[in-house]
Formats: sequence, structure tokens, C-alpha cells
Amino acid sequence: MLPLRCGLATGGAGNQATPGASASTPAFSSKKAAFDFPRRLPDPSPMSEDDDLKARGDRLAEKLHAAQAERGRDATSQVRNANSNAAAMSLAVRAASEIVAGVAVGAVLGWGIDRLFHTKPAFLIIFLLLGSAAGIGNVIRATTPKGGA
Repeated sequence: MLPLRCGLATGGAGNQATPGASASTPAFSSKKAAFDFPRRLPDPSPMSEDDDLKARGDRLAEKLHAAQAERGRDATSQVRNANSNAAAMSLAVRAASEIVAGVAVGAVLGWGIDRLFHTKPAFLIIFLLLGSAAGIGNVIRATTPKGGA
């Protein structure tokens, strides 16, 4: 009995052997179907497959190290920029809150004194200007560099 291309082993005159299979060793067992796939042609390059893989791996490692070094420099500068951006943002929020707080406190104090002494806008205007001056003074103090730097 010879194996057929379709994967069935039957006896008869129409049987054809699988190409490359000898009569003593069948190309497949009778339980599994066999398929004839084209065989790979040998690589025309003189390098073996292992040498080619090693060379590709080395090139990849070089690219990876270069990318990591570049990314490390970028990450360091991003951290510095993030820290400086965060510090600048913090200072801006503090300056804005100092001015708003100074104006608000001055306005409330002026309104309260005006109400107490029944003098409508006089103390409100005076303390509003004093509160604004105090807020601007606090902003100047907060933004002036400390020490000799």
C-alpha cells in the first residue's frame, strides 16, 4: 500500500506516491493528512542563518542603546523643565492670590468701618487702596530672589 497525495492510504491502481518519499518510509501516517508545501530555497548569502541573526541582534542592540541614551537626556531635561514649570506656576498662583487677598481684606475692612461710623465710601476707598498696596508688596517680596543670587 502506498500513500496518496490526498492523505489517504488505500490500495489500488490509482495510487501516487508523495514526491520525495521512498517506498519504505511513507511521508505521513494514515491518521493525518499530508500537504506538499514548496520547500525553501537556500539563502544565496554566504552568511549562515545564525550569523545573520547575531548581526541583526547587534544592530538592534546598538539602536536600542542609542535610543535609551537619547531618551535619558530628554527625560532629564523634561524633569528639569517640569520642575521649573511647576515652580513658575506655583509662584504665579501665589502672586495672584496675594493680590486678591489684599484687595479683599482691604475692601471688607473699609466696608466694615464705613458701616460702623456711617461714612459711606471714605474708608472703603482708603482700605481698598491700602489692601491693594499690601498685596502688591507681598507679590514683590515673593518674587524677589532670596540671598545674593
